[in-house]
Amino acid sequence: GLNKAPGDTRVVVAMSGGVDSSVTAAMLKAEGYDVVGITLQLYDHGAAIEKRGACCAGQDIYDARRVAETMDFPHYVLDYESRFRDSVIDDFADSYLKGETPIPCVRCNQTVKFRDLLDTARRETAEEIGLDLARSDVIAALPRYATRTGFDIAPFVAIVPPPPSWTPQVSEVAAVFEEPLDSFLRSERWRRDGAMFSGRPLRHWWAMDLGERYLWGATAAILHSFAETLCAALDRPFAAGPQHTATATAKGSAP
Repeated sequence: GLNKAPGDTRVVVAMSGGVDSSVTAAMLKAEGYDVVGITLQLYDHGAAIEKRGACCAGQDIYDARRVAETMDFPHYVLDYESRFRDSVIDDFADSYLKGETPIPCVRCNQTVKFRDLLDTARRETAEEIGLDLARSDVIAALPRYATRTGFDIAPFVAIVPPPPSWTPQVSEVAAVFEEPLDSFLRSERWRRDGAMFSGRPLRHWWAMDLGERYLWGATAAILHSFAETLCAALDRPFAAGPQHTATATAKGSAP
């Protein structure tokens, strides 16, 4: 099991709109987990809107969203339509014309749902910070992280031999800085910050001070999860206490 309370554990559930994934998400939410629903839109939305039984399209997306609304957890729809057409539909038609018996669901799992995440991460890294992909060695994939603002992040861990060379794209990245790995593995440096809205707790997040920089948000959450996983693999204690620091905010605004 997971060595932390359900309320401190985010679970991303892939929701097709069917019974199995819907019940799984509802049960996790009922048990107190921080549930986020994700559905891939694979077909044309307009053509499939009234069609039942079409995986990840039309009515099934609405069914998944309705479950999320009923159980009160966020739900995001990712547009994979063109990717699905190129990698699955066209391949299916070509195979069928050759007299083969293609299995589109297997092809979808191999090319759409799982395979392209690493390629996307590499491309974004090269574009945003100018990392030479030929010099990086990807060694692990971390759990996907869904933000409350609708972004679905697929983080990876890579080793880059020294000296690293960064060329940040100014429209995407404000700055690039380096920090020793051990900084994130020291549980006493982590804390839980929070905000108040109209006298009531609004939200909380993992945070850390790195010199003059303040680490928080999705980056902090991903690094905290990575630190927990790595410390468990190294049999090293890691138990950051839930230190809540309330931050007053003006009425009508939030961080």
